Amino acid sequence: MRQLVCIALLLVGSLAMAQKSIRGSVVGKVIGMDGQPVQGVNIDITFEAEDLQKYNKTGLTTKANGGFVQVGMPSGRATLSLSGEGMTSRTYVYVQDQSRKELEIRMLKEGEIITDLGEQPNVSGVITDSAGAPIPTVEITLSSQDFPGYEQKVVSGDDGFFELKSIAEASVQIYAKKEGYRDEVLRYNHTKGNFKLKTGEFRMLTIEEAMREMGLDPNAVKQPELSTRDKAIMQYNEAVDPYQNKDYAAAEEFAKKASEIDPTFDKAIKLVVYTNYYQQDWPEVMSYVDKYLEIDPEDADMAKIAMEAAQKSKNNDSLKKYKNKLNELVPVTPQSLYAEMVNSINANDDDTAKAKALEILKMDNTFANAYFELGRIYVREGDFDEAIRNLKLYIKHDPNGQFRQDAIDLIETLAE
Repeated sequence: MRQLVCIALLLVGSLAMAQKSIRGSVVGKVIGMDGQPVQGVNIDITFEAEDLQKYNKTGLTTKANGGFVQVGMPSGRATLSLSGEGMTSRTYVYVQDQSRKELEIRMLKEGEIITDLGEQPNVSGVITDSAGAPIPTVEITLSSQDFPGYEQKVVSGDDGFFELKSIAEASVQIYAKKEGYRDEVLRYNHTKGNFKLKTGEFRMLTIEEAMREMGLDPNAVKQPELSTRDKAIMQYNEAVDPYQNKDYAAAEEFAKKASEIDPTFDKAIKLVVYTNYYQQDWPEVMSYVDKYLEIDPEDADMAKIAMEAAQKSKNNDSLKKYKNKLNELVPVTPQSLYAEMVNSINANDDDTAKAKALEILKMDNTFANAYFELGRIYVREGDFDEAIRNLKLYIKHDPNGQFRQDAIDLIETLAE
């Protein structure tokens, strides 16, 4: 009887009996090009919008099955930065909404290069100008973040026609570049079979046309004087491409120039932190986190990064400083630990959840819900005596609690 109960509880054990968040969640899996899961990949989540920066997350790590979970996610465009021992670092961009987003992300091993994906469908089309006339000699590059490192390149013919190998069942982007024209990007999901773009679907504007589209006068000679922030932004923009291409040293150089031009430009300082993090220059990480916290002293995520840098560099004085700072920003309370425990349960991480529950009870040995969840964890571990003991303590400390009947039913079942 106990075995049957245990199996049933295991099936539902990952569902935390706590109030659900109104925000979205992302459930991902990181795999190699061979389709095997990759454990131990470090993942940071950064939102593009300024007002969503407080939701940025650092320090996620994939489990043995390559999986990772993050809950409490707002809606917006987000970038995942992935790095792991023996793997080529990469980024993955997606749009989060208020649903459960499921991602499968591929990573290359260090030194691994994708040259051929075997038999794949083609994509073809004609690239035209605003009047519908074909544009010759356009440099066209096809890539997909679903298959990092894979690229196909071709130049459009005199009739504007191009054809290249695509990737079946993947999110694909086609990048078009030609002097005198604005760069254009076409994104689509390639299913199965060859794909032909419709006439006029892929067009390019001249620089002058693009300026008019933006409400600018292409004939204007006098350029407005750049502000200090504008000058810093120009340097920051130069850092974006090398950062996305994992050339962290080059990205750091431009980001540092931007921060020197405008020491209050928080984005540039944050980018210096990230580039040094990936280069494992821990003293520089801490130095620029300090600069950043002077601008935004409430950013707990930056304090967490600095604390990690202090740990990895074995700098105990700095570690103590950042721990104190983090405790000021995010005081550790039984309630905050309970929220973390629920997240761990939802992520099927009972080990972490159990540690959080025990920590809660050290702080407050009357925190009833911690006893209840701890009892359920012991059920899943097969330790029925400890399960019963904790479930009884839940009833003792919250005799009219919302989980009272569940606890009674479990105790009676386990005691049979």
